[in-house]
Amino acid sequence: MNIKIHNSIYFLILSTIVLITFASGCKKDENHPLIITEEAFNIGSVTAISGGTIEWEDALAITGRGICWNTEVNPTIEDHKTSNGKGTGNFTNTLTGLLPNTSYFIRSYVIKNGRVLYGNLVSFKTNDLITDIDGNTYNTITIGNQEWMAENLRTTRFANGDPIATTTPATLPIMYYTDPVYQWAYDGLEKNATKYGRLYTWYAVMDRRRLCPDGWHIPSDAEWTELENYLISNRYNYDGTNSRNKVALALASTKGWSYCESSGSPGNNSYADNRDKTGFTALPAGYRNHEGKFIDLGNSSCFWSSSEAFTYNAYYRYIRSTNKEFVRSSYYEFCAVSVRCIKD
Repeated sequence: MNIKIHNSIYFLILSTIVLITFASGCKKDENHPLIITEEAFNIGSVTAISGGTIEWEDALAITGRGICWNTEVNPTIEDHKTSNGKGTGNFTNTLTGLLPNTSYFIRSYVIKNGRVLYGNLVSFKTNDLITDIDGNTYNTITIGNQEWMAENLRTTRFANGDPIATTTPATLPIMYYTDPVYQWAYDGLEKNATKYGRLYTWYAVMDRRRLCPDGWHIPSDAEWTELENYLISNRYNYDGTNSRNKVALALASTKGWSYCESSGSPGNNSYADNRDKTGFTALPAGYRNHEGKFIDLGNSSCFWSSSEAFTYNAYYRYIRSTNKEFVRSSYYEFCAVSVRCIKD
């Protein structure tokens, strides 16, 4: 046998080994399900969402599945984990209790015949907290290409340190005042500001001294629309469709909403798994109306935009316990609603 034949045999054997190795690395064998870990998304300061896909002929053999995570490489279920039931298919869950500005590693896992098997390794980094002029800190959340505060603003001072006035009494009517730059805790009670944030007139929102911390601003009407469109197109509607705006439940906080029989609304738990799916955590903080009355605590969540609709009216967004939609409307500028800042 000459050298040419020897070389041919060598390359034939080598090619066979490569093909076998490639095939065994890309297909599940008869004992090991295919376990895929999805990239993390909707990453915030203390939460993130991930999930996985499990493929296996015998779904009944999969008696547990979920995501595990840690700050060290190759986390196990002994570290931190979600529990996403049994069987095969796709699943998602929210990772909670994370630390701000910290790198994490995640893996999908399954429990098959009492044995724990892990999927591919994925990493991500949480957002940092932001701090206002009063020293209040806020969690943030990334949704699509936007990073939002995940809590309502509660500062009593502008970014330059100037105080934002309030009224005495808290219910003083200010309708048609010229540029009423005010803020209030709901019902004038500070405990409500701690939980729900403060309510601001649009004139306070638009004051040149700025409400938001450095690097952040009041969202425009167009930026709110971008959020809404992203949620609809990515099937955050409570029923999983993308036909029209039914995303209120995905933005609403998990607790605190008044009961409502309307399926898919924040006041109904018929689609509880989709509640606050974004991590935006809209609280039913109510609002202060044009007569100086505090209304709708537990029933509505309202947010200013920086865009004026017409004289004495500016655009805002609201969620109600009875409504499936994230609604765009306009409201009197001397009324007071909640504020969320968006990153520059």
